[in-house]
Amino acid sequence: MSALFTIVKVACADSFPRDLGYSCHDIISTMFKVTKTIPSLSEHAKLEFIKEIGFTHMRILEGVQTYLQLSGCVAKLCRINMPPRLFILPK
Repeated sequence: MSALFTIVKVACADSFPRDLGYSCHDIISTMFKVTKTIPSLSEHAKLEFIKEIGFTHMRILEGVQTYLQLSGCVAKLCRINMPPRLFILPK
């Protein structure tokens, strides 16, 4: 779980890397490389992370290079490691 927090901390920092001159493609490529090398992440979670990062990477390559795409990717990565019971709406 700590690996997920590392990715989120980097992605949600006060000075987001895009403000430092990095393109969306740079950021998503780095997320992919970091995810592949995280030893504490289970193989299933790692594959799910890579799948979501891959979908975002494809959208970026199609021309949708927005902060919203990166934020959505980080949100989906957070959701992968959260317990499913947190997504049940109260009645």
